[in-house]
Amino acid sequence: MQNLNEFLQTIKSLTISSLDENKNPFSSYAPYVKYNHKYYVYLSLMAKHSKNLTQNKIASIFFSEDEKDCSNIFAKKRVSIQCNVENSVSDLQLNDLQKVSLYRILEEALSNTVQHANATSVGIYLKLHNRIFSMEIVDNGIGYDQTQMKSKDGFGLMDMKQRALILEGQLTITGNAGKGTTVKVEIPYPAK
Repeated sequence: MQNLNEFLQTIKSLTISSLDENKNPFSSYAPYVKYNHKYYVYLSLMAKHSKNLTQNKIASIFFSEDEKDCSNIFAKKRVSIQCNVENSVSDLQLNDLQKVSLYRILEEALSNTVQHANATSVGIYLKLHNRIFSMEIVDNGIGYDQTQMKSKDGFGLMDMKQRALILEGQLTITGNAGKGTTVKVEIPYPAK
């Protein structure tokens, strides 16, 4: 059998289970992203899981081999993981300048990914920790040579950096050839 990481790399979705206010289990399918050994699942605020996970921060995620790939339906490969749920941005209150600036930074970063990165996936990660709000845009594209980038900062990159400075924050771009790119903006929260 494949090792666990190899098996999970072939899976594109998971089943998430949460408990409602009466401790009844609720399960549904969801696509996910794995980043830095954590699983990220986007849930709409209208989804039943959102309400459940607000009340009870414990969930279970379940990965299962596709039936068409298994040789014996009674011996499907599967993995279940018990989780503690982190939701650090659901009650975030941004002012209009922050909203517009962060949106424009995200828009430019995604535009650069589409135009230049040859990426097959991109993740957007929001986090609030120690009064710092961060947004990371991470792709698995061709990366870039940082020394060349410094000499050729285009208007889009300058605009992203200026928007971060207006919010009294900072923007960093990291990447190496062949290893993708990460655009990260960090701003104080709440705004000063």
